[in-house]
Amino acid sequence: MLSVDFAPLMDVLKSSNAIALIKLSSPALNIKLISIYTKSDETGKVTIVFGKSFVGNGLTGENLKTKSLHQASKLQNVMGSTHG
Repeated sequence: MLSVDFAPLMDVLKSSNAIALIKLSSPALNIKLISIYTKSDETGKVTIVFGKSFVGNGLTGENLKTKSLHQASKLQNVMGSTHG
């Protein structure tokens, strides 16, 4: 089994808002893929989002002074309605 040190890549991702694409030389084994949600029953369900960007409190919106911090965050929200 091939072993790869992802530390350099993770250091870059921690310091920027970039997305990295890598090409594997062989298939990754023993992983669970994230599937795309295809149902239409989201109303009332809790959604969880991970990312790096502005930070806010959910009441007054984004705090623009926090963008340069590149702070990782997680948010939860209840879907009020959906269209699609």
